[in-house]
Amino acid sequence: MELKKITSKSTDFDEAWDIIESSFPEDEKRSLLQQKEVFKKHNYSFIAVYDNNLVGIITVWHLDDFVFVEHFAVKEELRNRGYGIRILKELEKRYAKFIGEMEFPETEIQKKRAVLYQKAGLILNPYPYKQPPYGKDKNPVNCLIISYPEEIDETKFNSIRKLIHKEVYGLKEPLI
Repeated sequence: MELKKITSKSTDFDEAWDIIESSFPEDEKRSLLQQKEVFKKHNYSFIAVYDNNLVGIITVWHLDDFVFVEHFAVKEELRNRGYGIRILKELEKRYAKFIGEMEFPETEIQKKRAVLYQKAGLILNPYPYKQPPYGKDKNPVNCLIISYPEEIDETKFNSIRKLIHKEVYGLKEPLI
């Protein structure tokens, strides 16, 4: 499995962007125009995951003492073949500490996603978290913060939320 940083000018970008488009509801992703702007940020990486061919994507922000995994998805036709666990294990090898957002597990697919994350060794932290909207026409999303390699306490959660909301979503104050 190979992980490769790409940009909007990379040959595989359109195929990788299709994975984002098909994997996330409108409230959980940027527009293509917004995405092209984010590529200008020095601490942002859009990573294509290959197993001979493109199988998935990961988008990450390098923040303070952790990496924030903003998006993680496997191509729809390749799901349930073990790629999710393999990609998460690869992240664990590359990054000593990472944080992500996961929609609050209410639906069957969200509950399965929570089980996948836990099987991979990620921790679902118990504090309510709102993912800020990606634009004026989008809504916040009720989530949990997931972490690796350990659970975070409430004080650390509050500082992580503040940093993510500032750096990733451009907010002066965290959305509570």
